[in-house]
Amino acid sequence: MKHNIFSLKQDDKLMETLVTCASISGTVYVIAALYKELQRIPITDTPSRVKTVNLMICGCGALLWPTVFVLVLNSEFRQGIVARSRLLWLASSWVMGLFVLDAFLLSSSPAANFSSNKSTEIRSTFLSVVSTVFAFGVLLTNIIPKGQRRSSRSAIICVTGLLIGLAFAIPVFDATESLSSHIILATTKSVISWAIGVFVSGIVLELSQAT
Repeated sequence: MKHNIFSLKQDDKLMETLVTCASISGTVYVIAALYKELQRIPITDTPSRVKTVNLMICGCGALLWPTVFVLVLNSEFRQGIVARSRLLWLASSWVMGLFVLDAFLLSSSPAANFSSNKSTEIRSTFLSVVSTVFAFGVLLTNIIPKGQRRSSRSAIICVTGLLIGLAFAIPVFDATESLSSHIILATTKSVISWAIGVFVSGIVLELSQAT
């Protein structure tokens, strides 16, 4: 029995390591590939450079999400909760799907359409999503059977996602059409997507333990 428990913990540790290594390796590859592409684009062609940078950051955000997921839900990985919960994997896949959709839209959009005046829209979207998920969390309280305690771990994960998102959504910067402004905006968008994913994971963890 002890041997089986030890073996399961080793498998969970191996899966955690493989996910992290694959995530970081993929990120390095995307950075290298798109950086080469960026070098081919003339400095005067700002729209094309902005589009490439947006794709690079979006790709890195997608590939680094599994690492963020592992780091935040480290205890759940080690306890085998993530491996057994389809809902948590669905939540993680949903965030990846958002990045893939965003990358598809970025790649199919003309370079001239990119604008850095979307910071207010991104903040509003984040706060709207958090408000909706928070309302669902309150509703979830009524779903949990009477006498069953709510998970403090789920609350910690939700708060972590909320703090990450607020740290990037609330600060205001002067939006210009410079490349650096687009880099800040694209990074903010990716981190806020992570924050929403972490927040949803906390809600899903609570839901999976309540059922």
